[in-house]
Amino acid sequence: AKGNLLCVSDGRLVNVPLDGKGDPAVLVDRGFLEKPIGLAIDAQGLCYVSDMATCTVKVLDPKTGKLVRTIGAGRQKAGPWDPARLDMPTQVAVDKQGRVWVADATYQPKRVQRFDADGKPDKSFLGPTQYGGGGWLDPKDKTRIYYNGMRFIIDWAKRDWKLDSLIYRPEELTAVSGGVMPERPVYYQGRRYLVGPCRSGDGVGHRDSISIICEERGAVAVPMAAAGLLAGWDDVDRRPDLMMKYGAVARGQLMFSWSDLNGDGQPQAEEVKTAPLPRGPMRGGWFVGEDLAFLTPGYRLKPVSIQPNGVPVYDIAKMETFKTFTHGPGARTDSLWGTEDGRIFMVGTRMIAADGQTMLWEYYNEFACHEGYYLSRFGYDRPPGVLNQEHKPIGHFRVGSEEYFVTNTDQGDLFCFTADGFFVGCIFGGPTGYGLRRWTMPEWEPGQVDLSDVRLPQEHYQGCVVTADDGK
Repeated sequence: AKGNLLCVSDGRLVNVPLDGKGDPAVLVDRGFLEKPIGLAIDAQGLCYVSDMATCTVKVLDPKTGKLVRTIGAGRQKAGPWDPARLDMPTQVAVDKQGRVWVADATYQPKRVQRFDADGKPDKSFLGPTQYGGGGWLDPKDKTRIYYNGMRFIIDWAKRDWKLDSLIYRPEELTAVSGGVMPERPVYYQGRRYLVGPCRSGDGVGHRDSISIICEERGAVAVPMAAAGLLAGWDDVDRRPDLMMKYGAVARGQLMFSWSDLNGDGQPQAEEVKTAPLPRGPMRGGWFVGEDLAFLTPGYRLKPVSIQPNGVPVYDIAKMETFKTFTHGPGARTDSLWGTEDGRIFMVGTRMIAADGQTMLWEYYNEFACHEGYYLSRFGYDRPPGVLNQEHKPIGHFRVGSEEYFVTNTDQGDLFCFTADGFFVGCIFGGPTGYGLRRWTMPEWEPGQVDLSDVRLPQEHYQGCVVTADDGK
């Protein structure tokens, strides 16, 4: 600013001598900033400092040493989306029109927020999804899509969308902590639930060591049940009654289940049941099936009852085992899907009957393991009828009388199977000679661009395939 070097140092705004001689001159003393991160200066010489502690931008006058105004309304909480609120404001800039641009370093959502010259929210520039994509469309309400604890509303007629609510904030005590987001709508016995993780095998290690079941009430998702590895349940460390009961035990050797028996949406120690791991460490993460059973490869915990308010109740002593029928070097075992009638569809690829002991069919994938794409050496020239490097089931739906299951892959194919084991083909990608167009069209018009012969990007690890309420 006009030959001056202004800096934020030790909670103060200072002018640093350019010749390096003498101490910095204090322009604004302590008391206004708690955790300053970014600094910008407008045409009038006012200083804009992002403060991560208060989740705001402080506007300071270096001439008077006073706070002029504050931009932002503090941290966002679970509920309706408020663009005036910031989570982790880092860098800040002011343009020629006096508009203030703030980089908000958060995943709910990734964004740059622009405020007008008066400090009011002007426009939100939302960033991309996590690596590999994400999100799940509600099959009975296609105007709603859920991603990373957020609810987006789609206006199909206008081909527009908006962020509507932050339905789940894991760091808040209104949530069940453990790094899992309720994203996938499940309809069971006339009730609608949101469960997470939405795909089996989502996350790495700790992130999918538990699963949760919630009910969406207004603009928030209220926890109703959870299960998994006790060591992966962060609530033990942040809730005093759980810490008192389980803080000193060998959590890495225990499974747990919790049901919200008193209906307050919060876990209490008396509502939690534990049991030793059946045979040491389990392979793969936890997943909620369409019948509200908690699943991990080889084990299944079904609800023993559903309370009148919809809360599923579990008896962890009744944990069942099921055969994965794993064989061969490429038989991946950590990704599965549970149907409403109790069948288990597993990447690798096979269907297991509801009894957990009978394999109904198998379409063997020699290269289903994580490094299968490299072991097969197919590249994009996969032989017809041969599977290659599957990751996760990403959909189960019906079209007419036919029932389908879909898996994603490392090379942009989405494999589609019928319920009786017929490999129908690919929704995207295809064998050698197909899927030659990449999803990189620089210019496109919704509803008009030809998507035939398109292949998704490599390592497209997420996604979902559903039949919407209009049958499409």
